[in-house]
Amino acid sequence: AIQNAGPPTLITLATGAPNSTLFPFHEATITLKDGSSFKLSDSLMTAALQYGPTPGFTPLVKWLKGLQQRLHNPPTLTRPGPEGGLDLVVTTGSMDGLAKAFDMLIKPGDNILIDTPTYAGTLSALHPLGCNFLDVQTDHCGMVPDALRNKLSKWTPGDSKKADSDIPKVLYTIPNGCNPTGASLTESRKREIYK
Repeated sequence: AIQNAGPPTLITLATGAPNSTLFPFHEATITLKDGSSFKLSDSLMTAALQYGPTPGFTPLVKWLKGLQQRLHNPPTLTRPGPEGGLDLVVTTGSMDGLAKAFDMLIKPGDNILIDTPTYAGTLSALHPLGCNFLDVQTDHCGMVPDALRNKLSKWTPGDSKKADSDIPKVLYTIPNGCNPTGASLTESRKREIYK
């Protein structure tokens, strides 16, 4: 819109996409420890040095969506409308993705259900958000369903529909290979927690 409204000589920087002909690199060769190497062509270098789409490198996002479909076949994949489909975003690592999810879901004062003990990095990501931790006991098989049920007994399912309810919005657990305990939820326990 800015480009169309301005004079033909206008050079807009609004998109944050610099002219790729001005990049100082033409190509690169990467050599691995085993002696093998691969070359990044001019077109790959341009793509690597340019700002990309927010969800991530388009070919990688497309490949990951296909992988999710092949391995998990999400039930919402073929649903019409906003409840359907599949989307994802590539993050710089698991903590980056987790922090982004927490930022979307949690506001100051919210109650969240959380394994105790749990991964220290998770606590570091949650503390600045000002949420309240509702610790749920774990054992050698992970989160204990009776302990979770006891924590939730303060609320009714109808409380989730009340705007001013303090019912927990998030349950955080590490279902497989929990850090620091090493516990993994059994399938029957996962089903019980899900109910």
